[in-house]
Order: sequence, then C-alpha cells, then structure tokens
Amino acid sequence: KGVLVVVEALLDLDKERQRLHDALEAETIKASVLRHKLFNVPLDTEKEIQNAVKDARDANINEIAEVQRKLRETKKAIADLKKQLEEIREHDTALNPQKEKISFTHEDMVSDLNFLLNDKAQVQIELNETWEEVKCTKKNIGRTEDGILQLHED
Repeated sequence: KGVLVVVEALLDLDKERQRLHDALEAETIKASVLRHKLFNVPLDTEKEIQNAVKDARDANINEIAEVQRKLRETKKAIADLKKQLEEIREHDTALNPQKEKISFTHEDMVSDLNFLLNDKAQVQIELNETWEEVKCTKKNIGRTEDGILQLHED
C-alpha cells in the first residue's frame, strides 16, 4: 500500500508537471507572440505612417499640378480677354470719327425732317381752311341758286 501511494503521488506529480509544462509552453508562445508584436508593431506603424505620408504627398503633388494647370488656363484667358479689349478699344477709336459724323448727319436729318413736317402741317392747315372756304362758297352758291330760282318763280 505504501508503494501504491508513492506511485500514485508520482503519477499525480507527473500530471502536475505535465500540466505546468503545458501552461509554461502556452505562456512561452504568448510571450513569443508579444515579443514579435513588440518588435514588429513599431516597424509596421512606421511603415503605415510612411505610406500615409507618401500618399498624402502624391495627392498634394497631383492637386498642385491641377491648380497650376488651372492657373495657366486662367492667365491665358485673361491675356486673351485683354487682347480682345485692346482690339475693341482700337476699333472704337477708329469708329469714333464716323460716329460723330453720323451723329451730326442724323441731327441734320432730324432737323430737316422737323422742318418738312412743320411745312406739311402748315400746308394741311391751309388746305383745311381752303376746303372750309370751298364748302362755304358752295353753300353760298346753293343759296344763291335757290334765291335765283325763287325770284324766277315769283
């Protein structure tokens, strides 16, 4: 019986040793994983940061290029508009004497037209007065004829 207890104690001790060995192995693996992470996480983080910085720089470079392209287009459009403005001013300067001449001619024509319309109005007034005189004369002639007929009948 004493040997059995010792054997059983040894078996229990061996089981406990195996359990502790397995637990130690599990903790060793966990520690190894943590050491690996502790070593690699800063490197991975640094790599991620570097990639993010590179992506941001690339995006900035593209945005700067686009803004520069738009700026060039805007400057060209401004230059074209300035050229057009100068051409319009030159054209306006060239046409200004003609405009003044036409303006004076227009004023003369308006004055002549006003004069003609005034003459026409005077002629129309005279024509109306003459027409009234003709009507009165015809009326008087009619009365005179009636009077003559009256006299012949009497």
